Amino acid sequence: MSQSTDHTSKKLKLQALFTTILVVPFVLQLLVTVGLVGWLSLRSGERAVNQVSDQLRDETANRIQDQLKNYLEVPHRLNQANVDAALMGEIDFNNINRLESRFWQQIRLYDSISNIGFGSVRGSYVASDRRDNLIRIGHKDENSPQGALHMYEADEMGRPTLRLAYRGRPNYDPRRRPWYRLGQTSPQGQWTEIFTYSAQPIYVISAVRAVYDQADTFQGVLITDLLLSDIGKFLQSLEIGRTGEAFILERSGQLVAASTPEIPYQVVEGKAQRLQATNSDSPLIRATAVYLSQQFASLDQVQTVQQLDFTVDNTRQFVQVVPYSDPRGLDWLIVVVIPETDFMEGIYATAHSTAWLFLIALAIATGVGLFTARWLVRPIARLSAAATVLAEGNWDRTLPIEREDELGVLAEAFNRMAGRLKESLATIRQREARLAEAQQVAHVGSWEFDRATETVSWSDELFRIEGLEIQSMKPQYPVILGQVHPEDAEIVQRALDRALHQAQPFEIDYRILQPSGQVREVHARGQVARNETGQVTRIFGTVLDITDRKQIERDRDRLLELEQAARADAEAANQAKDRFLAVLSHELRTPLNPILGWTQLLQTGRLDQPQTSKALETIERNVKLQTQLIDDLLDVSRILRGKLSLKAEPVDLVAAIAAAIETTRLAAEAKSIRVSTDFTPIPMQVNGDLARLQQIIWNLLSNAIKFTPEGGQVEVILEQLATPTNGKVEHPAGGASNGHSRSSALAVPPYPFSIHPPLWQSITQHTPSLPRSYAQITVRDNGQGIASDFLPHLFDDFWQADNSSTRVAGGLGLGLAIARHLVQLHDGIIMATSAGLGKGSSFTVLLPLIELASPLDSYEPSDLDRFGSTAPLRGLHLLLVDDEPDNLEFLTLLLQDQGATITTTTTAATALEYLTTHPTDVLISDINMPDVDGYDLIRRVRSQVAVLNPQVPAIALTAHAGEAHQQQSLAAGFQVHLAKPVEPTELVMTILNLVRSRE
Repeated sequence: MSQSTDHTSKKLKLQALFTTILVVPFVLQLLVTVGLVGWLSLRSGERAVNQVSDQLRDETANRIQDQLKNYLEVPHRLNQANVDAALMGEIDFNNINRLESRFWQQIRLYDSISNIGFGSVRGSYVASDRRDNLIRIGHKDENSPQGALHMYEADEMGRPTLRLAYRGRPNYDPRRRPWYRLGQTSPQGQWTEIFTYSAQPIYVISAVRAVYDQADTFQGVLITDLLLSDIGKFLQSLEIGRTGEAFILERSGQLVAASTPEIPYQVVEGKAQRLQATNSDSPLIRATAVYLSQQFASLDQVQTVQQLDFTVDNTRQFVQVVPYSDPRGLDWLIVVVIPETDFMEGIYATAHSTAWLFLIALAIATGVGLFTARWLVRPIARLSAAATVLAEGNWDRTLPIEREDELGVLAEAFNRMAGRLKESLATIRQREARLAEAQQVAHVGSWEFDRATETVSWSDELFRIEGLEIQSMKPQYPVILGQVHPEDAEIVQRALDRALHQAQPFEIDYRILQPSGQVREVHARGQVARNETGQVTRIFGTVLDITDRKQIERDRDRLLELEQAARADAEAANQAKDRFLAVLSHELRTPLNPILGWTQLLQTGRLDQPQTSKALETIERNVKLQTQLIDDLLDVSRILRGKLSLKAEPVDLVAAIAAAIETTRLAAEAKSIRVSTDFTPIPMQVNGDLARLQQIIWNLLSNAIKFTPEGGQVEVILEQLATPTNGKVEHPAGGASNGHSRSSALAVPPYPFSIHPPLWQSITQHTPSLPRSYAQITVRDNGQGIASDFLPHLFDDFWQADNSSTRVAGGLGLGLAIARHLVQLHDGIIMATSAGLGKGSSFTVLLPLIELASPLDSYEPSDLDRFGSTAPLRGLHLLLVDDEPDNLEFLTLLLQDQGATITTTTTAATALEYLTTHPTDVLISDINMPDVDGYDLIRRVRSQVAVLNPQVPAIALTAHAGEAHQQQSLAAGFQVHLAKPVEPTELVMTILNLVRSRE
């Protein structure tokens, strides 16, 4: 009874299980599949709706544009036809009867035209119009200025009848009408504003055009009125989805036409008033207009096609706005709006059908599953009972086979399986433990510590990791710790202690020392095994050799450091580039200041002869400096890299300082700043670059003048300091000059200061390499002063004071940085001191002096310095070749003034032709010229037999100033390479030297 009950219970459970297995997965698959297909169909339908709506909107808008273009062209074509007929003599605008007949014929041909008229320059007006089905003609004669416009019904031949159809107001003058004034200025045609007739509430727009006769004399204005109602009729004929609408409106928001039957105006007290789209009777048009007014602050902002969408009553609306304009002043907006529901109804119906099909399929699947489960349960229940016997280990008992179907075959298989399992069970149990351990420690060393016996076992791989022969020794605990690197022994000991006493697994990295002395890095993992009481009985784990992985990680970190260093170098190089560009601009602009100032003063014509001479001298000096600046551009870039080479020569500091003061004199005079000097009456020379020394002093003076208020004072002091044996820089001869008492050493004031370079101690310490004396140049002002927190950064690149100072004074913060670089290149020191804001500042430059072998000689200009006093080139024939007329004119004037006979040409071809027929003493040629350059020219001169003198002396006069270009010129055949702009004295001297060397 109990076995029967158990069998029934198992059968019911099995039936429930099979029902679940057969029905639930199928139902879930069906649910997921149908749901996914339905969702994808819906999404695909929505995308298709968007595409179809976009296409429908585009097609509708294009059709409307095409219709508008054709419809709106009619009145302008009529005006053009009338103008052409008048020019060909077919009609006479002064013949009123002929005009009435022509206008009547034209208005009969076009139902869209409501009026055709002509207002003459003399005040007459002729017209033919249409009112409902009635065509009228009439005119207002120019001979009756106070008369009114009379319109008469026309008969079938276009002749006026005696039936007066309209009498206008007296004193009608078309020339006073707005359409006449607009058309008078529109020879190509223009649109008027939309308007309505006073006697009939219909909206029209007029095309007006000026009329000229064959003599181009203005005759009057043609006007053709176009009915706008036909546009609405066309829009109503369009199929825009099921409930879509289209309408046209002006930028003001007023309706022009719509696809609804409503008229685009309202009649208030007998007068027609334009209708705003936001007040339309159509809910869809009204909602769309309201949306556009919210979307755009003004409809004038719509300049391109706009595809938009919005929601009305939970229904999505697709909107397309297309600007429509023409050259005659028309500026409308075409709007097409289509509700999404026009496209989605079919999709929603399909979704509902899919849902019903799913429910039907679900019911069928559930029924089939229940039936199948019952059909399978009965034989499987018997098979389950047989399996239970086998599961109890009764391998000797066989199952009776009563069926020959699949279940009978399965029972026979159970019997065979029982025999085979019995044979292999013993073998499986023997290998089970070893197989599990082998799977855990594949390709890594494994170990095990038995706490009861205190024995350790290693795998073969672990012996190899430790650098030992396989099974060459029995691992012992002290031996294992001895293999660990001394610095990591404590880590390993703590991990093992926690495992033994606290049953904590561990995972650590440490190093081992192999007997060969090689260090290996390993990753060890340990697990503990406990008995029933929780005590640790065994510790086992694995050891993985990670030496190669660690080395790869270290290589990766090293590469990362190298990459970061390279990035830092790249950023530094980029910053250096920026600094270079800023310095470049500063260097180029500096000499332009006095040039521009004196040039403007010369242009006023108010300078006397001494002032003019002084201006010319200053301009000449700064032009030369500008030339030098261009030559030094590459040197400026080398400043930022510390590789600038100076043109060292003995330099008179007094002259250099005087020249710098003269350069800034105009700026000082402009602010009424007095620049005073105090120079030691001792000749002083330094070994340096004159232009760079002038630049240092100019920068200091420029800053002093810039930051000194009007009426202030700037003082420039030059004194000599000696270097005695104690290493301190002192004044010679007691340290007094010009009546002023000066300290015997360079004193640093008690207020904040900044000294550059930081090699100051190398100067103050006594060494055999120190010069005997120094020149100290001090520029002191009583101006704005320097804040103490900014003073340490005063000479740094691109540093400036606070924003207010920068805004007032301007500048890029480069002058003092450049001065610092140049002073360092001269083995000098630059120092700045200031007692604070508003207390002025002082800049001091210390430069080593060179010993004077003899007193400085005074400079006497040579004869070539005095242009015009002699004519050293008299009797010489010179050929000038340059494609720049300005250069030719200057050189011709210069060399003719020196007595030479000049021939000029702008091309190499004409130069070669001239040289074949005319003897020439010297050839002066540019390099960059069209077709044939200077290099090719000199090669042809040297190689052609037809040239009278192939070895004529030749000078390359070019803007290329590099050494490479100079070598290229000499290699091509030139004797001399001169860079533009050239010194006149240098050019004349070069010509003379070439002629003399030839002789």
